[in-house]
Amino acid sequence: MKSLCPFIIAGLLLIPFGVNAGQWVAADKTNCKIWSMASDSGSTVSWSGPCVDGYASGSGTEIWQQKGKETGRYEGQMKNGRHNGQGTFIYANGNKYAGDFVDGQKHGKGTYTFISGNKYVGDFANDRRNGKGTFTFTNGNKYEGAFVNDRRTGKGILTYLNGDKYEGDFVNDKRAGKGTFTFAHGNKYEGDFANDHRTGKGIFTFTNGSKYTGDFVNGAIQGKGVFTYSNGIKYEGEFANGKFHGKGTFTCGNGRQFTGNFEKDNPVGFAIECN
Repeated sequence: MKSLCPFIIAGLLLIPFGVNAGQWVAADKTNCKIWSMASDSGSTVSWSGPCVDGYASGSGTEIWQQKGKETGRYEGQMKNGRHNGQGTFIYANGNKYAGDFVDGQKHGKGTYTFISGNKYVGDFANDRRNGKGTFTFTNGNKYEGAFVNDRRTGKGILTYLNGDKYEGDFVNDKRAGKGTFTFAHGNKYEGDFANDHRTGKGIFTFTNGSKYTGDFVNGAIQGKGVFTYSNGIKYEGEFANGKFHGKGTFTCGNGRQFTGNFEKDNPVGFAIECN
């Protein structure tokens, strides 16, 4: 199955500082207070905009530094010392967020561009990807759909560079629930997914007209099901690793049936003669 690790790694980069600590920092020269999520005391900040009642308010540029090195830059609107309104924050690693802020957090509509080239455009809430959005990967893959706390959770569409496409449910960045996976070459699976694999009940339709309906485990045809060939021949019974395996009934195109045990697609102890 396709690896989704790049998306998970990218999500970790969205939060620049520890989320459990913060402090007020007085801006150089103006002594205007600005809220910082950084817990260390070595950071300094400058503010080019207005100061109202001792707090940065209005439009301006906020530049964070540590030991003479720039660690973050915000250009936009402030209120009561926090980012509020439209603004752009550039992180020390080169990542950039442009969009809405509320009380110092990314909240509303915005675009987050990673230095790697990955990009997210959509909804933010409480400093995370929450709501609807589009995440485009540098490898050409693209996800459009729901996000909860920076993860793909809910309904969405994941399109791969090679033309494959999945449309359906996601849970914590993985395909889970009901969905449809359409391969670029035409094969299609409709049914259950779990932990990013075809697992549960489903229907797999082949481009040659053949079709399997039944159980899947970790992407493989496994359990009980029915495999119908395009010419009408049918096998109904047990499967293992995509093959007839266990008890089953083979029905010829002319209606003749053969019931017995199968092992790796082959009948055991009997022969199938449809003519």
